[in-house]
Amino acid sequence: MTFGTKTPLQIYTMFLFAIILTSVVLVVTGVLAVSKRSTVPGRLQGFFELVTEYFRDIFLGALGHGGEKHLPLIFALFWYILFSNLIELIPGLNAPTSNASNTLALGIIVFFYVQYVGIKARGIGQYLAHFCGPIIFMAPLFFLIEVIGEFIKPFSLGMRLAGNIYAEDVINKMAMIPVGPAAHPAFFIPMQIIVYPLQIFTGVIQAAIFPLLTCAYINLMSETHNDNGDDYDSHPHSETMTEKLSESIGSHA
Repeated sequence: MTFGTKTPLQIYTMFLFAIILTSVVLVVTGVLAVSKRSTVPGRLQGFFELVTEYFRDIFLGALGHGGEKHLPLIFALFWYILFSNLIELIPGLNAPTSNASNTLALGIIVFFYVQYVGIKARGIGQYLAHFCGPIIFMAPLFFLIEVIGEFIKPFSLGMRLAGNIYAEDVINKMAMIPVGPAAHPAFFIPMQIIVYPLQIFTGVIQAAIFPLLTCAYINLMSETHNDNGDDYDSHPHSETMTEKLSESIGSHA
């Protein structure tokens, strides 16, 4: 993104302001949505219930059995990322999720939560054993590869989200530049109007993908049965984590 002559401090302040504004808007909107709950919901409550119910089924499908207990984190990620993505529609503001430091922080939160889930579901012994792969004499190599892959997850989560929203911000900034002979300020029509519908669509998609990947990671780490439904003894799962993740995401794409 081009920030012109802005200093690093100004850029940091701008992103910090966007993060604070996003958090305030999200909290206020959430409070207003639930403050007057009714069996016949109003427009705001109805909107939140409709969106939550729709994505709840998708997230539970990726989480698997017993996934309800993880939904508070999943929906916290979803709503925060959604509001962060859409705040870029306000002229002069950048999406907090276009800043890699913000999205990497979300990825780190997911990383520690997933490890906690794995240890709680499997116990420390099976948690460590699942990194060793199905072949005993190759366990050191598998362990190294799996541990590296586990540490890469928060980086890939954060950078993928930041990269996509960064590109949207670039397009938004380009749409603000007057072009052609009719670019006089008195006749200038913001071209963001054309890209706004696309930004809203991609903002919602990106807000759903991050928690959906989180659901898949939680499902993989909390799994305590093999492909035939048998309980673990001390043997690692026969199907690789990559295969499981691909199947989980593919079934809900």
